[in-house]
Amino acid sequence: MEISLPQTVTELKSFVSQLDKVIFDKAIEWAKQYYKTIIETVDEAISENRSEQLSIEHCREVWYQTCLGAVRIKRRQYRDRTGKYQYPLDKLIGMSQYQHTTASVQNLALEMASFMSYRRSAEVLKKASAIDLPHQTIWRMVAKAADPYLKKAESELKWFMETGEIPDEGSKSLTRLFLEADGVMLSLQREKQRKAEVKLGIAYE
Repeated sequence: MEISLPQTVTELKSFVSQLDKVIFDKAIEWAKQYYKTIIETVDEAISENRSEQLSIEHCREVWYQTCLGAVRIKRRQYRDRTGKYQYPLDKLIGMSQYQHTTASVQNLALEMASFMSYRRSAEVLKKASAIDLPHQTIWRMVAKAADPYLKKAESELKWFMETGEIPDEGSKSLTRLFLEADGVMLSLQREKQRKAEVKLGIAYE
């Protein structure tokens, strides 16, 4: 990369102040091309070593959302004996059919969303890295990641409401356990004692 220095002090000051960003952008562009070359080579290898049950339907370009930013990748679509479409490259990378986002980006987005709003997470990721995701995409990632846990919690709540039993999870270590207890005095009718205390306690993570 050739660099020509400005001639005036003012221009030099402006140039130096933005130099890290310029170099970063150049490095990202180079890295995107390198990533594209490697991934498309992997797709070629998959094609050459695929199962006989898979036939190539077509080879088209699709955008992958990576830590380097959006990279346009040419990859093959296959069809199996049942007529179902297959995307071996997406599966190998860990992407779903309709969400072409690498695991690294997903992990970063989920971590950010655990500390701030989806919109703010998208803004910070864009400013601090080459990742540019709509906040709606981050929301869908969180919903997909949380879905198994929500279903499990719903199932356990249903079991508790029907049986009164808490599902046995065996031995479990907690970093923090909260305990709350209180009592309330109630007036009694037709009893020797005029008042009685009802006590209630609850423990939760």
